[in-house]
Amino acid sequence: MVVADGSFIFCDSRMVADKFEVQHAKVIRTIELVISKFDEFKSDLKSHLNDEFDAKFINYDDEYRGKKFTAYRMNKTAFSMIAMRFETKAAFKWQAIFAKAFVKMEKALAHIENQKANAEWLERRASGKLTRHEETDTVKIFVDYAKNQGSTKAETYYMNISKMQNKALFLIDQKFHNIRDLLDLHQLSTIEAADRIVVKALQDGMKRGLHYKEIYQIAKNNVETFAMLHGKSSVPVNRIAHSGQKQLSIAQTR
Repeated sequence: MVVADGSFIFCDSRMVADKFEVQHAKVIRTIELVISKFDEFKSDLKSHLNDEFDAKFINYDDEYRGKKFTAYRMNKTAFSMIAMRFETKAAFKWQAIFAKAFVKMEKALAHIENQKANAEWLERRASGKLTRHEETDTVKIFVDYAKNQGSTKAETYYMNISKMQNKALFLIDQKFHNIRDLLDLHQLSTIEAADRIVVKALQDGMKRGLHYKEIYQIAKNNVETFAMLHGKSSVPVNRIAHSGQKQLSIAQTR
């Protein structure tokens, strides 16, 4: 429900409409009404807060089943201003759930900042990046190998292998651009070991001339066996904000 793009934590108007059980068009009308009316009370509101009002929206154009539409991404303050305008039973329920999700993501970002101040963690993270690069290079070779065997969707293995490893090793209940920034020292060692397992399985399978699907399954089985012996662990938490989007403060209109 809540996603982080850098330090910007947001929810999407489509998700809000779905959970609140109202039409997306109604949510958009509400957002744009708030934006258009904000100038009328902006100065007074800021004087009470003694700070710049931080309600922000990002609007972007999207397409669903051939139809184009406008949607918004909202930070916590902006979401709060929109949510209070809906009084359905579902809205009351999901307002609290969204609020909790925002808090969890804020804590996750704070966790990242704390870890980046830890020299030992930075050293382990740097080591893991080297292993990750080796894995990525091996996956690239594997993708070409799969294409030569007739695969038409080989490029998806970059994402599928990462998802497979994360699912096997960790309990993750929120989306984040790079969950490795959230891992502690022990978890970084775990994912680095899984990277090596994948590299070995792919390299061995290609050397033996196995079918690409069989190679991937061997890699998956090996990672899952490792995870079963090692155990899963919780992570405090991939969509980067829409390309070409326009970031707006709430004081701006479209």
